Amino acid sequence: MLTGQPCFLILEFKEKTAVHKANRAFWEYCEGKYGLSRGGMTVLEVGSHNINGSLRENVKHPAEYVGIDWRPGPGVDFVCFAHDMNFHKKFDAVISASMLEHDRHWEKSIPKMVEHMKDTGVLVLSWGAALNPPHQHETADDGKFHPLPVYKVFKLLGELGMHIHEFRYEGLQFPEVVACQVWDGEGEVGLVAFKDKAYAVGESHLDELDPADAEPAQVKA
Repeated sequence: MLTGQPCFLILEFKEKTAVHKANRAFWEYCEGKYGLSRGGMTVLEVGSHNINGSLRENVKHPAEYVGIDWRPGPGVDFVCFAHDMNFHKKFDAVISASMLEHDRHWEKSIPKMVEHMKDTGVLVLSWGAALNPPHQHETADDGKFHPLPVYKVFKLLGELGMHIHEFRYEGLQFPEVVACQVWDGEGEVGLVAFKDKAYAVGESHLDELDPADAEPAQVKA
């Protein structure tokens, strides 16, 4: 693998996938922005159960692709909770799509994702934030929906020494894919982060947080 350089994903969703338009646009954007046409990557997908479209079939020629989920099913190589995984190895890319809002253990799962990244690796996440409406309760082990405010993820990643490169509200950043001005995937967000600050230049795509996703103001006594 390359040394001293970040590893990126090449992703392309096909029209037949049922993944909502805004989410699909985020991952297609990642392909255009970070997708280098090379194989040989090692990839860990967290929450890989194929319910409405899979990332697996869109990562080109990986050296290794491992998908984990808490329940068996299509796209799942190992059955375990994200916060319990331990592969004793690190990956070029750790990816997760629409999983965190269904994981009541997210505060333990995200550190495990970071733990499994190489120093030159990339973390790409999309999830349902504070404004995301309840959906697919059956995909959570407790049968509940857990919308995850963005500030909590930002704070935890900062504590883990991660550097956010880009952050997007999908529906706002990709209005051209949302028909009739309906925010398809309302409250879905996308994030790209690195361990190495040199790769996380911030650029111009750090969306301002919606008040619902911002940390509540401290109440003075």
